[in-house]
Parts: sequence; C-alpha cells; structure tokens
Amino acid sequence: MDIAIISGGNPPSKELLEKYLDKVNYIIAADSGCECLYKYNITPNLIVGDFDSSNKDILEKMRKTVKEIIEFPPEKDYTDTEIAIIEGVKRGAKKIYLFGGTGSRVDHMLGNLGLILTYKKKGIEIEVLDDKNKIYLAQKKMTLHGEYGENIGFHAFTDVVKNFKVKGAKYNIYDGYDMHLLDPRAICNEFLDTPIEISFDEGELLIIHSID
Repeated sequence: MDIAIISGGNPPSKELLEKYLDKVNYIIAADSGCECLYKYNITPNLIVGDFDSSNKDILEKMRKTVKEIIEFPPEKDYTDTEIAIIEGVKRGAKKIYLFGGTGSRVDHMLGNLGLILTYKKKGIEIEVLDDKNKIYLAQKKMTLHGEYGENIGFHAFTDVVKNFKVKGAKYNIYDGYDMHLLDPRAICNEFLDTPIEISFDEGELLIIHSID
C-alpha cells in the first residue's frame, strides 16, 4: 500500500499534494501537518502526534471529520514524523511519500532523511518531497529522467559508495569513484537532453532532484 504523510515542516503546495494523493491509499497527518490539509479541505485518515505545535482550533475542527486521532505525550522516544511512519507501516504501507519533512529545523530535516535509510532496511520505501526537491535512495543501477537544466545531486549515505559512475549528465564520472559520506563532489549536477545513467557497487546513495 502507498501512503502519504504530511508532517509539520514547510507545508507543500496544494498542487504538489494533489499530484501525489491520487497515487496513495491512505493519508496521515503528523501533528501540525494537519493544518495545511485543513486549509486545502483534505481530510486525512489518521492524525498522530503530541500536538504541542498544532493549532488547537484547527485540531478540534478536524476531530469532527477525521476517523482516528492518536495522541502521544511530548516526552517520547520517537518524533511525530516517525510515529506517523510506524502507524503507516502497521496499516500495510510499503511506499511512503513524506511531505513537510524539510524546513528551517535542520535537526528534524536530517532526522527525516535518516528515516529513509532506517526504513529501507525494513523493506519500506520513503520519498521526501517538497515543492523544490524530491529526495530518495538510489538503486545500484538507475536511469534518471528530468527536464533540461534541472539540478540533481548525489550524496553517499553510508561510509562509502564504491565505484560510483555517472553518464549523460552535464558532469560525468566515467571511471568510477569511491564517494565517502556526504562528500560534495557529486552535488550540483544537471540534466541535459538525455536521461542520466548512474551505477555503483556498494553502499547507499541519496539522490536529491531539485527544481529551482
């Protein structure tokens, strides 16, 4: 099952949400993520969180239409976003589109990116999305598509990504490169007129497809 989670970072536009909501079977709001859904007149299946950052008036209004709300104490072992993921997995999620996972709180954003790797190990695929970025883990051999001039960057998300190659991009790596954790060599690449081909032998590679 594919699900969407809307967390409390930078809210997605209605246009971005609607593009993906047709793909999902279930919608979860994490804490203040319910506010943009209320604004867009979208009713989630579930709201979770400690609600320390939620608009209380909006939350009370949503209680009248949302079938399930789960409240947790502020002192807890998981962030509201991970609680939403846990609840989504309980309900059968295999692919999760995470909105509101980026924003001004860098600690939360890094934690949310870490969840991509944590839950891959559990067989769950997570994409972090906002109106400027799509962030996800790469397969060891991939063909990537984008519009001419769009930005795409690659980060090693383990100690090393071995024998990383890129072709078809503005900047290519033909000979293979052992890229270490958060090494900036492969950021700020661009699409040209052809798809980009990437490959690597070992490790985990984070792809950041940015549209300015």
